[in-house]
Amino acid sequence: MSKKYYAVVKGKKPGIFETWKECESNVKGFKGAIYKSFFSYEEAKQYLDSNNSSDEIRNDNELKKVIEADTLNGIVSIFVDGSYNKFLQQIGYGILIINSSNKNDWIKINNKLTEKEFNEYKKHLNISGEIIGTLEAIKYCVNHNLNKIKIYYDYEGIEKWANNSWDAKTPISLMYKQSLSQLLKSFNISLMFQKVKAHSDIEYNDIADSLAKQSVGIKS
Repeated sequence: MSKKYYAVVKGKKPGIFETWKECESNVKGFKGAIYKSFFSYEEAKQYLDSNNSSDEIRNDNELKKVIEADTLNGIVSIFVDGSYNKFLQQIGYGILIINSSNKNDWIKINNKLTEKEFNEYKKHLNISGEIIGTLEAIKYCVNHNLNKIKIYYDYEGIEKWANNSWDAKTPISLMYKQSLSQLLKSFNISLMFQKVKAHSDIEYNDIADSLAKQSVGIKS
């Protein structure tokens, strides 16, 4: 009997599995599970990669439906933004973590880069804040046993440095890629990415943007 590979696009832990038992444990009871079997690893990986390329979400209504469904499946939604205050020479980030349908349970975090981080990554301004904020958001989740994580972003490097679509050549991208790799190796987490349209008045983005500005003393 030929060996099969199971590609799980949407499940408790997306990925490629070598037995039906592993695949079944990841899709059974998961609303909207998407998976398929193949006779070669290469075909399974191609299917997984093609289905993981996230289509851009363009408006609030569409996004709210996705987040509502994800929340029911135990997936935490994260929005991050960075901000730069040229007068104070500070870079900061704002994080919104949606772990419930109740807004009062949403987690809001903001902070500014340390002096060391600022000196190392100041060339990249807001992007540095967004990247460091993304790593801090993931660290918060793993420290609070939230292991199914979806990162919403408008800057493409957040996903493309993570999945090797872009080469990491700058100090900030190299640090991001290495830190993310270490987190994935050290903790049992399922990490997903979803692009949202930039400057589209999406409520969740606006909250993260406001938190980032507050961190460096900018009134929003």
